[in-house]
Amino acid sequence: MRHIFITVFVAVALFNGACASDHLVQSKPALATPERRDAPFKPEAKERLRVLLVGDTGHPGDDIVNVRRAMMTETKDVIVALGDLAYPYVPECPNGRAEGDAKKILDWKLGDALGGLGAPVLLVMGNHDVPRGVSGSAQEACLIDYAAQRDDFVLPDTTHVVDYGVAILAVTNTQVLRDEDGQKIAKALSGHEGWKVGLAHHVYKTYRDKKQEDIVRPWLKRNGIDVDVWGNGHAHILQMGVYDGILAVTSGTASLKRDKPTCPPHCGEGETFGSSEAGYAVADFTATSLTVTFKNASGKTLHTWTSSKDALRAKKRTP
Repeated sequence: MRHIFITVFVAVALFNGACASDHLVQSKPALATPERRDAPFKPEAKERLRVLLVGDTGHPGDDIVNVRRAMMTETKDVIVALGDLAYPYVPECPNGRAEGDAKKILDWKLGDALGGLGAPVLLVMGNHDVPRGVSGSAQEACLIDYAAQRDDFVLPDTTHVVDYGVAILAVTNTQVLRDEDGQKIAKALSGHEGWKVGLAHHVYKTYRDKKQEDIVRPWLKRNGIDVDVWGNGHAHILQMGVYDGILAVTSGTASLKRDKPTCPPHCGEGETFGSSEAGYAVADFTATSLTVTFKNASGKTLHTWTSSKDALRAKKRTP
């Protein structure tokens, strides 16, 4: 029976296209999610923090198997899964419980990809995970409940903040960019002395893929959200650049890479690196410095970038 279910599901995935446009199904609001079964995630403060950034993981295949194997060997404190956790879409859980066939799908596409990696995984919702412009969907309830059933996944709410001391990580569902969430994040980040990191599915800025999207920057500005780093998936490339004094890191090739021109030599303004290889990014934070390293699915280093906090923030004050 399981083989029949998987065969049918794969056929549906191929028919719809793994990279279909934003999922716009207007789901009925889910019933109240049952009481969370996991304790609040409150990590200890750290003087050094290593974060693995990996996006668009939800399409089973050789790429994610190899990326998973490489990440398994990494030293890490936390992993951030930057959205599109299950292609072509996350199943609905109308009763707010991830069980039955819905749980089987999430075990296959999410649990098998990112579970058991030896570090907590912060889950970010993407356009293939939850409907655009809809809060409290049955897909959202499914992901939150599924994470609550596990010790290795963290998703207490669609928007939440994790404070490691040396860096504060703000996770946002950019499928529903609400000002009330923006103000919540702005308040949490205000006055924090560590690195301020925004994490979401949609891009701050990228080149050669999703280049016409510009929903994040207006929302940040409107709500007075001050970040040093923005990490995202969505664009199916590995890419980084500094724009408006913000380091934008795109890591979206874990399972569905796209063939785009590399940087260098084909760099846009502000862009310092771009590659179409399957892989992930590693961010190493200290009190004064940040090093970002991009690696491919074999764990080979593709690019390394380092800056001091003062130098990066100075770019925000430069006209």
